[in-house]
Amino acid sequence: MLRRSLLSVAAAFLSLSGISAASAQGWQGAAPFSHAAAPIHVANTPRGLNIRSGPGTQYPRVGVLARGEGGRIAGCEPTGRWCALNFAGGASGWVYMPLTRPAATPASLGLGHGGIGHDGPPVDWQRLYRSDIPYVHTGTGRVNLRQGAGTHRRIVGKLAPGQGGFVQGCSADARWCLLSVPPYGTEGWVYMSLLKPAGPPPVVVGY
Repeated sequence: MLRRSLLSVAAAFLSLSGISAASAQGWQGAAPFSHAAAPIHVANTPRGLNIRSGPGTQYPRVGVLARGEGGRIAGCEPTGRWCALNFAGGASGWVYMPLTRPAATPASLGLGHGGIGHDGPPVDWQRLYRSDIPYVHTGTGRVNLRQGAGTHRRIVGKLAPGQGGFVQGCSADARWCLLSVPPYGTEGWVYMSLLKPAGPPPVVVGY
């Protein structure tokens, strides 16, 4: 089922590919961000977040973000409640920002992020992993999803080959990361060397 969800993500991305980043950023009144400073925001609602063609519910829905999926802010309307996001691959659209959170603030990171046997400075996980593309199990057997970072943590689920999710945050050594798994935003910690990035298309499914 999760594999079908990731395939539906790809299909939804193709339906968005006709929406240019310029059209989203060019909406009159949008406050642009410089690319270097633009933060990544992800959906923070379990039932998905609509992507729209403009800043408001009066604009057509053009896609959906599953929980944990998102993109880089391109610009916002004056109140800051609606922002245009750029997604991996060049697609873009508007989302209602109160239903998002910064990618660097995972919903359940408090369940365990210390890093097993890591005495050095924290590793910047965002230099190693992207939060806008899924990481999937490409091997055989099943990969455990755990309640926290480490094999001593309780198993809360399993990923079959072809299944995966989006990185929400990582342990201090960046070996274990918290995944949000479509379609329901199920969260669990996984040993990242067992997964590989699926690459573009991004995770684009709307609110």
